[in-house]
Amino acid sequence: MKQHVNRGIITLIILLSLVSMGAARRPSDVSSDASSRPLPPVKQTEAYQEYLRTSQNNLAKLVFGLNYFRPLPVILQYEGSEYSMTFCYPLGFAYLMTNYHDEDPVVWIKKHCYRSLVGNQIMYFKFPDGNFRPVRDVFIELFQELEKALKENP
Repeated sequence: MKQHVNRGIITLIILLSLVSMGAARRPSDVSSDASSRPLPPVKQTEAYQEYLRTSQNNLAKLVFGLNYFRPLPVILQYEGSEYSMTFCYPLGFAYLMTNYHDEDPVVWIKKHCYRSLVGNQIMYFKFPDGNFRPVRDVFIELFQELEKALKENP
């Protein structure tokens, strides 16, 4: 029952923020080329250094993903509205802590980071160059890059 109440509160917060932010354009220019995303290499980020100082479990990998995007000039498009990473971070962190149950990060991302809760619309990242990519795909690529970095530098 407590989990249901927490999920309801998170959903309400997201709904209220969506209504207050207004509508934005749909991502008609969706890029599928991973090289088009101008993101810093994992090893060069503060999020990676912070991850190396943690217990490096599956939850820490998901928190790394949130921390990685927090300072970036990337926009989240959620149900037609656009949000900065600064705005999204506390909501994403609360959602993660409420809904994570010791799952593989990629499985959790596929389940929770593809479609919106209410409108069932695909969530997109909008990059500074104007390209859009599904959030799920970007996060999965980020975790693959993290795994590669960890294998190169144990």
